Amino acid sequence: MMPAQPGETAVSTGTALTKTLLFGGVLAFTATQSVLFLIIAPLVRDLGLSELQFGLIFTLSNIGLVVAAPFWGRRSDRIGRRPVFLIGMLGCGVGIAALAGVLQLGLWGVLPASALFVTLLCVRLGYTVTATAIYPASSAIAIDITSAKDRAKSLALLGSARSLGTIAAPALGASLAFLGVLVPIYAAAALAVLFTAAAFVWLKEPPRDADAGRRSAMRFTDPRIVPFLIAWGGLFLAFTALQFTTPFLIEDRFGLSDSVDVIRTSSLALFCIAAMSLVVQGGVIQLFNPSAYTLLRWCLPLFAAGLVIIDLSSSLTVLFAGYPVIGVPFALPAPGIPGVARLRVQPHEQATTAGYLASASSLGVLFGPLFGSWLYQMSPLLPALVGAVILVSIAVYLAFAVSAPDPHDDAATKKST
Repeated sequence: MMPAQPGETAVSTGTALTKTLLFGGVLAFTATQSVLFLIIAPLVRDLGLSELQFGLIFTLSNIGLVVAAPFWGRRSDRIGRRPVFLIGMLGCGVGIAALAGVLQLGLWGVLPASALFVTLLCVRLGYTVTATAIYPASSAIAIDITSAKDRAKSLALLGSARSLGTIAAPALGASLAFLGVLVPIYAAAALAVLFTAAAFVWLKEPPRDADAGRRSAMRFTDPRIVPFLIAWGGLFLAFTALQFTTPFLIEDRFGLSDSVDVIRTSSLALFCIAAMSLVVQGGVIQLFNPSAYTLLRWCLPLFAAGLVIIDLSSSLTVLFAGYPVIGVPFALPAPGIPGVARLRVQPHEQATTAGYLASASSLGVLFGPLFGSWLYQMSPLLPALVGAVILVSIAVYLAFAVSAPDPHDDAATKKST
């Protein structure tokens, strides 16, 4: 075996550093998103807000995600990945810190409930509009620096960053809540600022295709990506509804009333999802490098099975058995759904596709809180049950809509024949 040349070593080192910075940025954004769900939900009643108002804050502010994600994807294709990624990171750190400040004013009684509702909505809207730039930019960079053969592994690495961010949120909630209920949010803000500074110093613009600057004519209704947008949106609708209603489920079904106990128990439940997902994305997928099409086929049915287990739980032990089951399929969509979708578009459409996929997931996140709270008020069993039905229906649709590997994906073609 010939030794690596100096130039090859420099490229390898640069790629590793870029992946590390992308990993950190996605981790920070996911941690800030998740910690909000975990901390704010048990405080809703203390702040004088209703569960429905809480759902509206997240639902209406997530409109920013839906609108902004395609915009940032197109901007990333036009002006470059690095500036868009840095805008997202800055918006993430500043936005989450501002939200913590507003919540503190609410707990102190400085802002009455009506003013608090409007202020939280506006601040979180600003946070989502800017921070959502992280997803399309990071995904496009990951694709730019890897070959089609290793694309599933590269995207799985970003998926594992999401999982680790979801782990970091409950870890922050469980370990820091005793210092003050808002301390975990401030800690998440500090994490985002740290990775923003690192990206500003070390992240470089990746080399891109000669046609990278072309304006993409792709639309949300492009038939090449519609099946994947439906799958991505449906998955996040079910997951966000589960994430949103978990604290209420634990409080009501198992009789926990103390806010700190609810935060810790909810954190542990969501930690189980993220930990299992991290094992699959950071270990199993990296080791075996399965086809993106294989991951696409299995993610939704397995997720539905986990939701059914949670619905049938009569004890915390059974409940915590359901969450790790969800962790396995939650690891599969990140490389599976976007991985297959991006094989069907042109090089200059990569970030635009990432933006539309982020918008689709944001639609799921947009309606997830309202969807979950509305169903939960009718019956605590409905959010998971209806979510399972939706996911199985989408899986059947995908079986007919995406029936064969794309011919230019050599790795997927070999694995499916």
